[in-house]
Amino acid sequence: MIDIGLNIGSDKFDKDVELVLKRGIDSGLSGYIFTGTSLQNTKKTKSIAEKNKEISRFTSGIHPHNAKLWEEVKAEIAILAEHPLCVSVGECGLDYDRMFSTEVQQKDALEGHMELALKLNKPLFLHIRGIDGDIQSEKKILADFKEIYMPYKEKGVKGVVHCFTMGSRSMEALKALDLYFGITGWVCDEKRGKVLQEVVKYIPNNRIMIETDAPYLTPPEARKLLPVKGRNEPMFLNLVLEKVAKIKNKQPSELNELMNANIERLFNFKF
Repeated sequence: MIDIGLNIGSDKFDKDVELVLKRGIDSGLSGYIFTGTSLQNTKKTKSIAEKNKEISRFTSGIHPHNAKLWEEVKAEIAILAEHPLCVSVGECGLDYDRMFSTEVQQKDALEGHMELALKLNKPLFLHIRGIDGDIQSEKKILADFKEIYMPYKEKGVKGVVHCFTMGSRSMEALKALDLYFGITGWVCDEKRGKVLQEVVKYIPNNRIMIETDAPYLTPPEARKLLPVKGRNEPMFLNLVLEKVAKIKNKQPSELNELMNANIERLFNFKF
């Protein structure tokens, strides 16, 4: 079981990062992919990955919120992306829900990440989010993403849409682009995760992965068990595995084997 999206560079992990990683391994995980969201964050995750290289990989990129900084940081992000423990370019993408960077800045940064992924032959770690509950925004962001992505897809660039929470329309559109899907503890929430629970049924088994996105998106069942109040940890990834397995009518062990194969195929590594 591999957590493909762990924000280990968050300051919420600063005091006990090694304990957090150990608790995850003790819970049954075999390893992690740490998410890079900014230049400083990517440097931090690289350092942690180097200290735990037997169980850790990382991504190099900047979140679309930080897209306005792309021109300033792209050279260093590229150097970090060349590191042997870096298995993906990103987090990158489009976020039209909270416009901390303009649409133009986000598109330029996304294309820059795609150029880097093509050059290094590494997959993309994607963030795609329209305005919550706004169908027109959802349609627009999918159209904008497809327009940018298609020329790179045709050249062999692949990727995973991490923390996928959208509906069936978006899932089908992204599935048609041969992308993978990262599912978080959102799916464990019987209220806000209801739509996602239905959508997960139709995500192909060869396109699904799971992640915690810790310290965020704590599964409801884990909230009373958290070692640190309000902070999700990778030790609770098993709850996501069990929920997705139940939805897809599979044994957790069987689903885990399928997902490990997906991770190896996309990211080109295994623990």
